[in-house]
Amino acid sequence: MIRKIVVIIVLVFILVSCRKGENDPLVSLLSRKARLTGSWQLKEMVLTSSFVHSSGRDSIFEETYFNQKITTGVAKNIEWEYIELLDINSNGSFKKDMNYGIVHFIEEGNWYFAKRSNEGNIKNKEMVVFEKTKEYKLDDEEGIQYEISYSGHQSSNVSIEMLDGLRNNEMNFIYSSSDTNADKSTKTVSGYKLYLKTK
Repeated sequence: MIRKIVVIIVLVFILVSCRKGENDPLVSLLSRKARLTGSWQLKEMVLTSSFVHSSGRDSIFEETYFNQKITTGVAKNIEWEYIELLDINSNGSFKKDMNYGIVHFIEEGNWYFAKRSNEGNIKNKEMVVFEKTKEYKLDDEEGIQYEISYSGHQSSNVSIEMLDGLRNNEMNFIYSSSDTNADKSTKTVSGYKLYLKTK
């Protein structure tokens, strides 16, 4: 009887210790990689970027996405059709399709989990690094408009996403950063992106 209780306690400990993010499921039989890989579609997004210039002048840029409509703007909002699809493959590759009607902006490359960092207070597999190797613009009527290939590590081709919740069918990235330049201007970004798994 005691052996069964010990086995149950050990199993519960193992299952619970796989939880990385606060909003991850308490217990999951799938690994974090298995939950991350698959095809995802953006369901909603709210991103706010604020700039405080060294002169003290500031501006706020907001981007929201609900019901396949994206709204962007500083003072005057602009709205258009938008669908974002993200395929994350178990072999370490990804493809992101940002569809504005008949025009697609497509990124392809490799992904991996960032390692644990005590200095940054980051847990292992809490952040996902997307490293573009290629991006192109595709028009449904006119074909490929341009194509750019990347090699090596450059800030322009790497994006790092913080996972706030990763369930079997739901993924949430959160954004919270602040950068101050040498001229004392500051850029702050906050918000989230919520994706639903399509397959």
